[in-house]
Amino acid sequence: MELFNALDRLANGGTRSRMPEDLLAAYKESSQEANHFNVLAHLANGHGGSRADQRKAEATLFRELGSRKARKLIEQASRQASGGGS
Repeated sequence: MELFNALDRLANGGTRSRMPEDLLAAYKESSQEANHFNVLAHLANGHGGSRADQRKAEATLFRELGSRKARKLIEQASRQASGGGS
């Protein structure tokens, strides 16, 4: 949250955003969720964890996102790790 608040102030010339608090909270939650899934996708590709961590991350992605989205996210993370971009 602190990073998001700091970036929000930076983007708005040192002042807080004029975005309504409920909408701002929704965006913060959405970005945190996306970060969580990206970390899981990198783990599912075997980056930074054991094989058990890899299996758990993959299972979590498939359970929470469904097979199509999970496969797509894992493939994107694989391309990013290999330097292929997204």
